[in-house]
Amino acid sequence: MNSRTRRWMGFAALIIGSTACGGDNGTDPNGVPYVEVRYEWVGGFTGGTYRLDVWSDGRLMESGSAATSSETGTASPQDLERLRSIVHTSAFRRLAASYVPSQTCCDRRLYDVEVTRSGRTQRVETLDGVDNPKALADALTELRRLQGLIPPGR
Repeated sequence: MNSRTRRWMGFAALIIGSTACGGDNGTDPNGVPYVEVRYEWVGGFTGGTYRLDVWSDGRLMESGSAATSSETGTASPQDLERLRSIVHTSAFRRLAASYVPSQTCCDRRLYDVEVTRSGRTQRVETLDGVDNPKALADALTELRRLQGLIPPGR
């Protein structure tokens, strides 16, 4: 094997190794928790940008325009399983990347849901007032419920 082939194989191994995360036990292959679901919402009347990160180990972290720091909470294993039972379905996997209509007026919030599974991220965006597919509507409802688990003003 020549040196060029060895370099290429080493580079390929690095890329494959760096993208293989999302084990079934809530950690990446190195045993490190990761952000499994990221839920962002932007706009609306206040025009702020907010984010909820749901970590694979149950940590919840909310940050945004109005916060001076991140607020944190914890999801139980049952909470995580409830969310996973929605975002790991074939119905969710088949969602289009965007459900944002061409007319986005006025004071509506844009929602972005990113799900990481097996090292790959799926991103779906939608807008207030859109008739979303059930899998997306269920995910948004569950993410809002999880957001409610974070005590205010910690």
